[in-house]
Amino acid sequence: MCGTCGCNVTHSDTHTHETVQILEEKGVDPEIIEAIRWDFNIALSKNKIKDFTMFIDNWDTWEQEEVALGETNLILSPNTIANSIFTFTPLKNFNIQWVAKYVSRQYVDNSSYEYNSLDPYFVNDFHS
Repeated sequence: MCGTCGCNVTHSDTHTHETVQILEEKGVDPEIIEAIRWDFNIALSKNKIKDFTMFIDNWDTWEQEEVALGETNLILSPNTIANSIFTFTPLKNFNIQWVAKYVSRQYVDNSSYEYNSLDPYFVNDFHS
């Protein structure tokens, strides 16, 4: 037996005969690959108001104050929404899922002030 490659070598005076035996194949079992599925999507958008003017009621003077803010984000319109679902099906009619979702910052008005916004969030869920 050859010490380098693990093959059997036989030698005679007239010819050389070599036999190679694969001892072990390494890799991922095809049944495991078929049992795993990954679904994902992402939505990217840019929802803007080009020239927004905000009006603020002044209760002392009974008038409205005008504030020109220029380009702002549209109310409750995140720039990014991403979803990912890993499904493992070890048995027929039984699966385990890991669901992940990300939503970027959302503004609760059209002013785009960070204090008037919902923080970005990332949630996970496991179910079967």
